[in-house]
Amino acid sequence: YEYSYGKQNWFDQSKNEHNAVRNNIGIFDQSSFAKIMIEGQDAVNLLNLLCVSEMNVKNKKIIYTQMLNENAGTESDLTVTRLDDEKFLAIISPTSLNKDYYWFLNNANSFDNLRIKNVTNDYGCISIMGPNSRKLMQLFLDEDISNESFPFGYSKDVKIKDIMCIINRITYVGELGYEIYIPNESLGIIFDLIFEFGDKLNAKLAGYHALNSLRMEKGYLHWGHDISVEENPFEAGVGFCVNLKKDNSFIGQEKLTEKIKVGFKKRRVNFCLHNKNVLLYHNEPIYYEGNAVGEITSGMFGHTLNSSLGMGYVSCDNRLHLENMVLKNKFEIEVAGTKYKADASLKAFYDPERKNILI
Repeated sequence: YEYSYGKQNWFDQSKNEHNAVRNNIGIFDQSSFAKIMIEGQDAVNLLNLLCVSEMNVKNKKIIYTQMLNENAGTESDLTVTRLDDEKFLAIISPTSLNKDYYWFLNNANSFDNLRIKNVTNDYGCISIMGPNSRKLMQLFLDEDISNESFPFGYSKDVKIKDIMCIINRITYVGELGYEIYIPNESLGIIFDLIFEFGDKLNAKLAGYHALNSLRMEKGYLHWGHDISVEENPFEAGVGFCVNLKKDNSFIGQEKLTEKIKVGFKKRRVNFCLHNKNVLLYHNEPIYYEGNAVGEITSGMFGHTLNSSLGMGYVSCDNRLHLENMVLKNKFEIEVAGTKYKADASLKAFYDPERKNILI
């Protein structure tokens, strides 16, 4: 690394990895993501208490959701897979493991039939992402993974070289993709297999800089930056996850309902700088018509869009006021003392209709 505020010495390599994912196939090692297994007759009851979404779904369904505290602040932004009637696998940010693990444990005391285990070190994870990812998967899988038999948001148990693995069809990059959860002792065997077949299709190994630029183009959140205990799901733009009509209320539902009635005074917005030579990182001030209205929470160069991207929270009177601000498009972002014009959007700049994910 040669650190600078401009394009660093890894910029072009990350661009190549990014473009491989958008146009062909990228292979990521996401083993660092934290994994928590929740098992027992009360597993679904605990999860419905903790999560804003309805968690009593059919087996093999993946739920993207949030856990809130009593003030409706977001304690965790996570996915949960229902493996069977009494077994769920939660996938969370690597930096949130201890906090979220003890959040599960501390709220499990009122339930009898429940087992919670940190299985982060039990499973590695290789993800295969890109428009040709299914083609690569079919080179080493006997299973039917067509869109009809294996739609987005579902999980499968499969054997790869006689090793039982969990495959989740989900994405953090905005393309067709699969996460393969592999017993840790067999991770090297499966990786070598994927790498060998991937070479035939010109798949490229990709890292976390590319992962960051890909998810920024899609407006996907990173807990601790773009969503945290300071924001609720509606402010963060993921209010679609919230189900206020569950049989029993979730932690933070009362306060969240109050906030909905009052109206929200800030909202996460996606930004794209006009100047392609200036980079965003985080905490850069956001201005609207010359007035400071917020700051950037995440920033990265989006190679598909060929633009410097950011997301951040904008103060507003209400939803209609914010929509008018975005429509007028008079935003600027300050970098090193200079203000630069920026386009704003409440939707993702890349594939807002999610067509690439659902193929």
